Amino acid sequence: YVVGRAATATSESKGGVVSSEPPSVLLQAGEQEEEGEGSVADETGAEMSDKTVALITSSLWDLMELPSSQRKACIDLLLQVATNVVENPDISRFQSIRASNPKFQAAVGGDTRPVRALKAMGFAEKAGVFSVHPSVETAYPRLWLAKSLLE
Repeated sequence: YVVGRAATATSESKGGVVSSEPPSVLLQAGEQEEEGEGSVADETGAEMSDKTVALITSSLWDLMELPSSQRKACIDLLLQVATNVVENPDISRFQSIRASNPKFQAAVGGDTRPVRALKAMGFAEKAGVFSVHPSVETAYPRLWLAKSLLE
């Protein structure tokens, strides 16, 4: 992938596709992946489509535009969240974060980009709580990729 403001390149079975839109336009959180797309496997062999990889990459790339102190807090928080779930998938307290959490508030600071990144990583918000959605097993490949990119 070439991820940036000018163009994003992806490959599909029908040949290369170049879009001037950021990767997030290709697959919004919650969209279904299409059969026959290219894919990437995580350490467990679980696969994600090229569009999902582009969504995660794009949402994390957008964090680079945050002010430096907020960017550091945001990246540290997202890395901690992803690491906790990846390394402890059976511990339920690591599978959610309250929007009212002071560390979350410092990282988000009213900006939508950190929330978009969290959703791209496999979290959904309900009643002020972001939880792994729909399950750790389903979100694990996204979390593993996000952790790898953030490290």
